[in-house]
Amino acid sequence: MDIEDRKKKVKGMLSIKDKALKQLKAGTDPFEVRSFVDDAKIGLAYEIPDIDAHVQATNAALKHKRQKESFYTPENKDNLFH
Repeated sequence: MDIEDRKKKVKGMLSIKDKALKQLKAGTDPFEVRSFVDDAKIGLAYEIPDIDAHVQATNAALKHKRQKESFYTPENKDNLFH
């Protein structure tokens, strides 16, 4: 993520925080505020995606899947706990 996108992301997160604090001060239910924050963060992620983080997460998931598949081969299935 380049520096300009990172600045936009930080600005968006600070805006979400400010709105959430205003909602809490106004007496909004904390669960509703939490829901707002979660939805707003998801929306911000769609607006300003972090491709580097996505690639890292995808690679970690693929590595885990490969390790799991190599551990649970059919020939090892019967002798796994013996």
